Amino acid sequence: MDVTKKSGTVTIPVYKSVLEKIVGGVTLATNRIPSATKHLLEGTLLDESANTVGLYQFVKTGKGIRTTAAATAISCDPKQEWNLGDFISVYEKTTQATITRITNSANTVWVATARALGTLNTDSRIVEVAAVGATGNKYQPSAMLGEDVQVRNEDLSTIGNVTASAVLRGSVDESRLPLYITEQHKTQLTDRMRFE
Repeated sequence: MDVTKKSGTVTIPVYKSVLEKIVGGVTLATNRIPSATKHLLEGTLLDESANTVGLYQFVKTGKGIRTTAAATAISCDPKQEWNLGDFISVYEKTTQATITRITNSANTVWVATARALGTLNTDSRIVEVAAVGATGNKYQPSAMLGEDVQVRNEDLSTIGNVTASAVLRGSVDESRLPLYITEQHKTQLTDRMRFE
């Protein structure tokens, strides 16, 4: 028998296999999500709160798409979830800066910072840090979002903290991840996730 699909959307999944999820799901904090973002997508990196059991923050990352030398305006791939006031740094670099402006244009997000971040290459990863002067990523992934989750209503009002599924162990098609990932993130997840 032949089955013909005449309508609908087919998506390629992020996960190649799921071996373990957090039983009962997690509570996803929505206080750091940009005002125009309606959904966080399957495969988003999650970090468990040190203060509240079961509360998870999503890990923000981005990628430069043009070589930029010591500029306060950098061009990023649209796959990012930055907010004004976020502290960012080029991955494995020591200079941090506060985001002062975000402008969207065709296939590019322009991010202005309070001070120059140093040289970015076309594949430089950009990570969130705790503050100017801080080293290392602000959030350390310990799980990944198991499915797309709505975080804002159609009128863009925030849906408070939402319950979501979270994957602990499995294998991932890295090219399908909704946000970029650094080698440090992979190392933090190495005993649980395989990136292919």
